[in-house]
Amino acid sequence: MEDQLEYSLKRLGLETVDVFLLHNPEYFLMDREKHNVPKEKATEQYYERIKSSFRFLEQKRKEGKILYYGISSNTFSENPEKYTSTSLIKILKIAKEVQSELGLEESGFAVVQFPGNLLESGFLDPKFEGKNLISIIHENGLLPLINRPLNAISNSGNIYRLSYDPKKESEHILNLLKERLDTIYKREEVLLAVLPQGSYKYTFRTVTEPYLNQFQNQNHLNQFLERTVIPILQQLIAQIEKIGGVKVQAEYIETLNEALPILEQYVFQKNIESRKSLYSKIINLYPNYQSWNLSTISLHLLHSSLRKGVVLLGMRKEEYVKDATFSFAASETEIQYQDWKQFEV
Repeated sequence: MEDQLEYSLKRLGLETVDVFLLHNPEYFLMDREKHNVPKEKATEQYYERIKSSFRFLEQKRKEGKILYYGISSNTFSENPEKYTSTSLIKILKIAKEVQSELGLEESGFAVVQFPGNLLESGFLDPKFEGKNLISIIHENGLLPLINRPLNAISNSGNIYRLSYDPKKESEHILNLLKERLDTIYKREEVLLAVLPQGSYKYTFRTVTEPYLNQFQNQNHLNQFLERTVIPILQQLIAQIEKIGGVKVQAEYIETLNEALPILEQYVFQKNIESRKSLYSKIINLYPNYQSWNLSTISLHLLHSSLRKGVVLLGMRKEEYVKDATFSFAASETEIQYQDWKQFEV
């Protein structure tokens, strides 16, 4: 940590950082679980490591290099019984112990960061001695930082982008893209006719068409292309050159170059289409949001649930800034945790 702090100060050109975060300390627990270490032993080591870190960070506060510090963990919201869960209640106790041990007027532990969105709403669940994470944070004067407000991870582990605009219907676009893919599939069939029957097992069509509606997102598609599709196509390209000649090979490569962007666009549009059901659930519960897009609604509801704190949001386009500005400017909405349970996918 000493090195990381010094590197940060040097890169930023500062003598003091406002907040220094311990990122994902729960990786230690994940490693211990992987090596079959008893949970009780791993947990004891885990919180002792955090306590040692707090002592170090308090020393750096004394030296004037840090104003406050905190923890960023993906497991603050997890069920307390889970092996990898990080207990804010235990960490607050540790912070007070370090404060007392060092004779400090106040603890420097002041910030808590965790993922939160419509699909990952565990931070609203009153499962921590009858309280939810937000309540504990506010009661102890901490600043909550919420990350991944629009990139949710569903119960099945899929990444779910909370982005959909009902004004931009995509069904007709999907149909057009599918028609273009069908045309390319037929063209591929004609080009592959130069190969002896039974000399190849897979084609671009057979390794993509059955899975068109199963890709979770663009990254999932890219991984599938790299690991499965491209190796098969490379073999086909070499086979076509050997039997059909360079001209047919060039036509086949040109066909593939045309197909891949269409495939990517199809997956993109399909993912947008899949957000319709979630959007409908939200509108049924909050009919006043009918003119809003899913991103704006998601940010607004998150802001309302947080009441006081910070939502970390990457905004690469002007329209994203407008969505965020509009969502945070609107009056807060009363949030019920059980309502959000309906949004789980």
